[in-house]
Amino acid sequence: MTCPFLVYSCWQNSGSMVSYRPDAAGKTPFFEGPYMQQVREEGIVLRRVDYGETSAIVTLLTRHHGLVACMARGMRRKGKPGLSGVLDTLNRVECSFTLRESRSVQTLTEAALLDWRPALRTDPVRIACGAVLAEAALQLGESGETETLFEVLENGLTALAAADTPKLPGLAAAGLLQLVHAAGIAPVLDCCADTGEPPDQARFLSPDLGLVRLQRGIPIARETALALAVLPRGDVIPDTRTGLACLAALAGYTGMHTGRDLGSARVLAQMIYAENKHENAL
Repeated sequence: MTCPFLVYSCWQNSGSMVSYRPDAAGKTPFFEGPYMQQVREEGIVLRRVDYGETSAIVTLLTRHHGLVACMARGMRRKGKPGLSGVLDTLNRVECSFTLRESRSVQTLTEAALLDWRPALRTDPVRIACGAVLAEAALQLGESGETETLFEVLENGLTALAAADTPKLPGLAAAGLLQLVHAAGIAPVLDCCADTGEPPDQARFLSPDLGLVRLQRGIPIARETALALAVLPRGDVIPDTRTGLACLAALAGYTGMHTGRDLGSARVLAQMIYAENKHENAL
């Protein structure tokens, strides 16, 4: 007689596990739950939210599975300080988790640190620029476009870690533009999309088209339009002031597509304005 509490597991060629359990009478097994798969993946930590007294929900942008939210149980216990540091925001990690398609939050089983980006954490402005790219990747990933976001985000964070301070806002704008392009919603920037005129004639950044002269959108200055036009080339990075203007315009453009405010871009601008005001007062 079959034990009614016995669970049978059948591993398919794909590595997924299907679980069956006999009913109370020990008769024909029935389907117990959804497909499960143990996944080992490389990912970038985008967000970490404390859960309960000792756990946290960590959102990762993974190389092959896109955005994955994982429950890291017990990671904030006093006896596990290392795991908490491994899962800091912007860290690149190798992690293992149990994937169930029916669940929005997966179970994290293991995490190892690959790169904690020490150069990126040298000053608040640099880390704030990284936060802009992480928030944008999170929002664009939630829209379902994740195939190349991992590589673009990794390259953007690497560039920020190596850049001179005056170029940081411009590099953040360039990284945001690359993320938008990877998500398939890149704006037209080489001319006015509504009239065909050169980009220096643009007066707005339209969420539907890109640079425009007559149609309404996000108001931009002439120098901002020119900087946006050469930004995709990657070899011309604007100064701090123009870089912030480009970043603000692209953050507004991204927000119009995702339906959410890119708040980290506004925080970055406030930080830089406060630093400049302090330096001018000395």
